[in-house]
Amino acid sequence: MQIHDQTPISVIREQQLESPAQKIARLEAELAAAKDETLTVMEATAFLYEELQALKGGTT
Repeated sequence: MQIHDQTPISVIREQQLESPAQKIARLEAELAAAKDETLTVMEATAFLYEELQALKGGTT
């Protein structure tokens, strides 16, 4: 299990001073990065599955 939020307390305190618009922009950027990471993992998994099927002589 990975701990995703290891934010230093100094950064947390700065974030508490954010305006709502700044917070929304930051959270949207974090969400986009997380979606991109998930997509990359899914693509890698699909690639490995296809390679395994090719080695077994199966079709994809």
